Amino acid sequence: MLKEMKPGRRYFVINIDEPYAKAIYKVLKKGQMAKRTKKAWPEGDISFETWIKKTFWEMDE
Repeated sequence: MLKEMKPGRRYFVINIDEPYAKAIYKVLKKGQMAKRTKKAWPEGDISFETWIKKTFWEMDE
């Protein structure tokens, strides 16, 4: 998910090529979508693969 990094918050970053990336995506999506706001998960109910294509579109070029 593409969101603005907010000052004062702590973040961690993973490489989408890691074997556990898809599992982490599913957990994040489920938690964010449970908030029931468009802002929480603006991409909607999309798969990991679709999210990669939409988020990292320059990889297809």
